[in-house]
Parts: sequence; C-alpha cells; structure tokens
Amino acid sequence: MNTYRKKLPEGVRDYCDIDMIKKDFISTKLKNLYINYGYSLIETPTFEYIDVFNNNFIQNQNLYTLINRSGEILALRADMTKVVSRILSNTDYKRLCYVTNIYRYPKQYRGKLHEFTQAGIELMGNETVKSDVEAIRLAIMSLQEIGIKKFSIHIGSSDFIKSILNLSSNIAMTIEAIKNSDGVTLEKNLTGSVSSDTVDVILELTSRVGKYELLEKIIKKFPDNHSLKRLAEIYKYLKEYDEYINFDFSLLSYGDYYNGVTFQAFVKGIGQAVIAGGRYTEDVNNKSISSVGFGIEINPLISKIELEKSVKRVLIAYDENAKSAYEKAAQMSKDGYTIIMSSANSLEEAEIEGNQLGCELVLFFKE
Repeated sequence: MNTYRKKLPEGVRDYCDIDMIKKDFISTKLKNLYINYGYSLIETPTFEYIDVFNNNFIQNQNLYTLINRSGEILALRADMTKVVSRILSNTDYKRLCYVTNIYRYPKQYRGKLHEFTQAGIELMGNETVKSDVEAIRLAIMSLQEIGIKKFSIHIGSSDFIKSILNLSSNIAMTIEAIKNSDGVTLEKNLTGSVSSDTVDVILELTSRVGKYELLEKIIKKFPDNHSLKRLAEIYKYLKEYDEYINFDFSLLSYGDYYNGVTFQAFVKGIGQAVIAGGRYTEDVNNKSISSVGFGIEINPLISKIELEKSVKRVLIAYDENAKSAYEKAAQMSKDGYTIIMSSANSLEEAEIEGNQLGCELVLFFKE
C-alpha cells in the first residue's frame, strides 16, 4: 500500500541542525537591521482572500488556493507587496519590514522551492530619488550584514524598458526576446519602428550588463529620457558601492508591477537573483501610492553562510546528582554552549554517546 506519511510534497524541504541555525541567523540579522533603520516589523496571515493576489480579476496561476467552510476562495501568501498594500488600506504605516514564508508555484519547476522564506522592506508613499537610494543601500547592507562578500547589484529601469516595448511591433514577443537575450527577434520587432542606429543601441543595452559607463552611453543616445536621468542621480548617492553596482536593462521581474527603478542582487555561486526589488504604484483606497521595496530570499543563502563560531556541544550525564548536573548545564548554557542532557548511567556510556553526537566535552556527575 502506497503511503505519503514519510514523503515530502514537491517543492518543499526540511531544515535541521546547522542549516536551521544558519537560517535563523540570517533571519535574525536581517530583521534587526530593518528595525534599526526605522521599519516596523509585521506578521501577516498565511492565507488571504484570493483577490489580494489577483490583478484586475485575472487569476494568478502561481497561487496555492483553498476553500474555507464558507465557500470563500483563499490563497496562501504568495507576494508580500500585495499583502502590504492590503495593510496600507487599513493603517497609516509608511515603513514596514518582514521575515516570512512565501508559497508560490514557480512557472518552471527546475528544482525551485514552492515554499521559501523571504525578508524585505516596503517604503510607502515616498516618490523621491533618495527613497530609491535607501532601498538599494539596504539591499546591499543586507548581504553585508550576513557576511556575504562576493555579490553584485544590477540596476535598471522598468519605465525605460516599457518605452522600448512600446516601440516594438509585438510587445509579448519583445518581452520574451529580452528575457532570453534573443537579439535576432528583438531586432526584428524594432526594425521599421526606430532608426537603425537606435536599434543597435537597444540591442547592446538589453544584451549586456555594464558599469556606469554603459548608462552614460545610453543617456547620450536618449538625452531627454527622465528615467535614465533618475538612474544617474541614484548612482550619485551610491558611488561608494561602485564595486557592487552594474546597470542592467534586461530586468523583467516577477509580478510585472514595477514602474520605476528595478534592481536585483546576485551572489557568486547561486544561479538565481537572491534579491529583487524596485518602485511600484498600488491603488490604495482609490488613491495611487508610489512605493519602493525589495524581497530577499533566505533559503539559497544558507549554503553561503559561515558562522564565526561553531556551536560547542557538551554532553552532561549524572548518576544520582541531578541537582549539580543541571546547575552546571544552566551555567554552561549561559556561556554559549549547547547542552545535551544524557540518560547514560556511567561515564563510559556517556562518552560513547558524546562521541556519536559530536560533543567536545562530556561531564558525568556522581553522588
């Protein structure tokens, strides 16, 4: 008889021992960072009404859905930006942060998790360049805070990409061409709509990543473009992080709701963006509010974390002297040791168990 009692569903995993210690380390570091910069920590329900995640009543195919006893359709939390917009319609908070689990069907599985932990911030109701800078700086600081040294931040502009799409003869095909770095299709969709030298520039900027010199080159070609000027101003406040910063005009992120600066972070050895963020506009109580934020996926970062101090395990066993054993355990626990209380009845038994559990020290208390 087939049983699923000892199996995991597709797209989820267990976290035990050192992986869980690292996961908790990352979560705690990021949470404290955001709180220290004035963001209010929130916790939201695991499931919401499905309308929170659907755009204009169009069903989001990435949702995990369920029906409650009243027959209402609910969805597991799939996107914190949408949830924050719902919160904003009922409160007056402007700076929110979170560390929470997200549940989402990936468009293509390829081993991706359906449940993952995400930390992030949302800065609402502020349209200034400096708010964009704050979000990007906090993204960089997030990786630095947890000890990641080799990473890059890719910055682009959703507005500018959309202006390119509007020049093309087939927007859907152009989007796919940019995603796939398909220069042949992109050129085909632009030819006839713009001059040949403009086509050449667009092909170059959507097919490669570059430093500030790339942005300068594009600004010379489109000197009146407001979005490009804003990117240059953002960079002015981020020069100290130049070693991490690249400009990338092929960023097309999940959700397709960004309408300003967009950015992603890539860590060496991880084949996906670990941070995705940008500026977006949400309708809150019939009023459009411009905000900026980002989410950082914690799960892929676990393998990149090296804890400064390894956990020191001590096994403590006792014969009749339980009081002394537990007093010693309490003291060593305060000193940062991990204590394992043993049921062994002799020092020999305790040493065998301690060796099996990787303990650095074994103590046995006699009467």
